[in-house]
Amino acid sequence: MPPKPKLPHLTLFTSGPQCTLCTVAKAELAQLQETVPFHLDLYDIRRPAGVDPDYSDRTAWRRLYQYDVPVLHRGAVEWGFDRLSGREGPGGRIVKHRIDREKLAVLIKQWTEELRLEEGGEK
Repeated sequence: MPPKPKLPHLTLFTSGPQCTLCTVAKAELAQLQETVPFHLDLYDIRRPAGVDPDYSDRTAWRRLYQYDVPVLHRGAVEWGFDRLSGREGPGGRIVKHRIDREKLAVLIKQWTEELRLEEGGEK
């Protein structure tokens, strides 16, 4: 059986269940995942201190996005602030407030192809 291809990682910054735009964004991303596979992390910037060991990053994200959630980034939570924010490497903000499924699908397909090529696949 061939190995499973790597999939792009995305992180959606939310402010918990009271955020209606966040709820809509999660639903949009879930629908998109049905046709274009990718990994999705959810990151609640309002989660209380002491709940997670990454509180210092959580404070930075809260300061950055307290008035702008939902915000979608390319990258995984475990990348840390600098890489996930796009300061180091391929991470960075994709969209905020609303998800455009068609445009995002094109980007995800492109990133999936890039990952395949990095693994040594042919074009």
